[in-house]
Amino acid sequence: MIKKINELIYANFRRLMNTNELYDDIELIVSNERNIETLKPKKNRIIVVISYFESAITAGQTLMPVQLSILSEYNNIEKTQALLYAYAESYNTKDNADFTIKQFYLTPELVGAFNEYYDGYRGLYTMSGTLLISENMNALTEFAVFDGEKYVALDLISSRINFGIQVSPDTFIDLPTAHTFATALQGTLTVNIVLYQTDNFLFNDILGMIFADLPIDRTYQCRFTYRKVSYSNVNLQLVDYENANELASLPAVSLTFTRAK
Repeated sequence: MIKKINELIYANFRRLMNTNELYDDIELIVSNERNIETLKPKKNRIIVVISYFESAITAGQTLMPVQLSILSEYNNIEKTQALLYAYAESYNTKDNADFTIKQFYLTPELVGAFNEYYDGYRGLYTMSGTLLISENMNALTEFAVFDGEKYVALDLISSRINFGIQVSPDTFIDLPTAHTFATALQGTLTVNIVLYQTDNFLFNDILGMIFADLPIDRTYQCRFTYRKVSYSNVNLQLVDYENANELASLPAVSLTFTRAK
């Protein structure tokens, strides 16, 4: 698993660097808890050392704290600083490709800007994170709404899905065992999602129902994505909207849907 995490963190950094010409002349080294003194820095080399801390293992999942120690490029910190902030913003709360690792990162901290190292000065940053690791996790990984042209994924804070089945009160009785057997009559789907209210198609449409003259009998074509399968064209009807605004916090919204025609 350690090797997989090393490769994940390296690939995350490399993906950001490959899409930004700012890093065309930068060499990246990602090291696993190895003393950076053994890596002689070059002028355009950024060194990342991953440290692993005590982890909790419960019910098939591992909660692993990690810390990245980053040595900046020669006589500068601007490229390293930009890279680290982009890393935290891009990969916080994101899953890896096979959905076995969910990543959580804090923003980087500059520990020292004038560390004399070999033939120049380099900045030293640290960035903390937590990795939720489960080889068999099958959680909802994406909830998306169709805006008329494409599905738009929403960044969820939390989600709760309930599917209740109503059975017939007239149970079938098997003789001579006298065992009863239920007959399913109907199923009811209830989806509750909590997310930050941002400027997008879904919220603009809902606010139009609340404060303008849009009809309330509106349906939304949704997609639910789990680890290995997606369920598209699920039509949902909004049944409840609850908004909470607090000082120094983005507005949080709880939306409840049920299945629509």
